[in-house]
Amino acid sequence: MNLRITVFLLVIITMSSFNASARESTGDYLLDIHGFVKNETAYRIRSTHEFTKIKNILFITKEGKFTPNIGYKATGRFYYDAVFDLINNYSKGVEKNQGDEAELRDTYLDFSSGNFDLRIGKQQIVWGEAVGLFFADVVNPQDLREFILPEFDQMRIPLWSADLEYYRDGKHFEFVWIPILKFHRLGVSGSEFELSKPTVPTGALTYYQNEDKPSDDLKNGEFGMRLSQSIKGWDLAAFCLYGYDYFPTYFRTLTTDPSTTIITFKPRYERLTLFGATFAKEIEDVIFKGEFIYNNNKNFLVNDLTDIDGAVKKDFLDYLIGIDYTFFEKVDFNFQFMQRIIFNHDNNMADNEMATSFSIWLKTGFFDNTLEPELFFVTSLRKSDTMFRPKISYKFKGKWTAVLGIDVFDGRSDGTFGQFNAKDRAYLELRYDF
Repeated sequence: MNLRITVFLLVIITMSSFNASARESTGDYLLDIHGFVKNETAYRIRSTHEFTKIKNILFITKEGKFTPNIGYKATGRFYYDAVFDLINNYSKGVEKNQGDEAELRDTYLDFSSGNFDLRIGKQQIVWGEAVGLFFADVVNPQDLREFILPEFDQMRIPLWSADLEYYRDGKHFEFVWIPILKFHRLGVSGSEFELSKPTVPTGALTYYQNEDKPSDDLKNGEFGMRLSQSIKGWDLAAFCLYGYDYFPTYFRTLTTDPSTTIITFKPRYERLTLFGATFAKEIEDVIFKGEFIYNNNKNFLVNDLTDIDGAVKKDFLDYLIGIDYTFFEKVDFNFQFMQRIIFNHDNNMADNEMATSFSIWLKTGFFDNTLEPELFFVTSLRKSDTMFRPKISYKFKGKWTAVLGIDVFDGRSDGTFGQFNAKDRAYLELRYDF
């Protein structure tokens, strides 16, 4: 039996036995461990038809209190993807990057005293509530090796950080310090959801150097502040994050000779200051909400080969306006209008001056919500660029959940979703919670 399969099965058996014995011996308190075991199987239904994922996940967590004012949480995630052993779809580089993983996730200590709460450790800090997309959720980088298809709490990369919160007179002040840097995890070359690279002229030789990441010196740390308050039914918040662009900028150098053009890209992570605001208000059963993020001095790629490094700094604004409503007390509905505006736009930039899109989310339930159909759709208004995600979940025997769905992408190859035009997939998930 493959060594990775053996190790994964031993971990599941050990954790299940430990969990059962802990409940018997400790009254379901000190050593009780909860979590889930899950299989995620995906099959590509466009282009070459083949399995793209047979992922087996063990997620375990333990939380509780040492004292009334000191709490803790420890979380681990282990997975093994059998597709790399059963089917010869991908290169060894992709298998090494995505074949198996053991990861410490949300693991922290909570301290509470009066109006102060302090959380220290590896954690997720969520500042936005957009449906199906990341907007004001800017603190944690994301694992994008499966694009934005997994559940967001599994996509976010927990950060070693300190999160201090202060409450007084209905105001909530939050200060975040992140001394250890992490960036988006991207699919390597040849993986199913490898993000597109910068375009180059036909016939040019292209080289990619290793990423240039800032060191974990304290001077390179990230800082954030957030203030929120409810005023006459309006939930308002404003924040600032002095951090990094979690995507690398592909800075370019170009050399030419009479017969060949050589382009070398150097991915580098640059400082970025984000300012943001959110609001939410319920009016006659309709929840209106919005998220605004102003990005200061972000690097954008340019197509002009005479540009010295292939990038230019610009400010831009992302904003989202959305509504939540429940029809017939049964069908949950969300609509979001989104737009990006780049200020002082240069016609040589690869990105458009304005990008507009909208999304629709629907969910309902039958048989006491044991059967739940759900649909998420997002599209660009300016160019064909669409993602369509219908699925249906079935809960049975108390702790089991089965999910059947499809992910469909359409659009131009330079679009956010269109770049995966040949990656449409059907998937089946089976989960057991313990």
